[in-house]
Amino acid sequence: MAESILWTLVFFVYVLTVGLSPVLALAIVLLSRRRSTTAALGSIVGAVAGIVTLGATAGFALLSWRAGIVLFLAGQGALLGLAVIPVLVGRGVVRWRTGIEREDALRVAVTAWPVALAGSFALFVAPGGFARYNITFLSGAAAVLAWLAWGVVVLVGPGLLGTLGVRFRRRL
Repeated sequence: MAESILWTLVFFVYVLTVGLSPVLALAIVLLSRRRSTTAALGSIVGAVAGIVTLGATAGFALLSWRAGIVLFLAGQGALLGLAVIPVLVGRGVVRWRTGIEREDALRVAVTAWPVALAGSFALFVAPGGFARYNITFLSGAAAVLAWLAWGVVVLVGPGLLGTLGVRFRRRL
């Protein structure tokens, strides 16, 4: 990884997303008891987008304009690429593979989402562990395969794990 505060901020946003995903998933599931899961997801995503914008504004004011822009883009990108799209793809996979209703499939994908993100983080640090190199230090074919695997885990992980969970519950 390049020695830059900007890449450090991007990495920080990724780690923060992975770390907060269980809390956000729990909030979505609890809120879905009062309203639909889709509305709960929208409420939490809207709240997180506002917090990210506030954090980017603070980064702009305290660090530099570049840091503010990086925090904003990384935060909104993480929200979209690590949360919203994988959960919606997961809902589709769960619905397709299990045949359950749309709202239930979304709830299952939301519940599996933190586990998939934890798996993506494990894959991210796998080349050298926590104290050494990570996936960004790879090059060539190894880098392509590692990033492809990481992307598959992030994008399809909630759907696959949710499908396995539904099938396991049906067998009990």
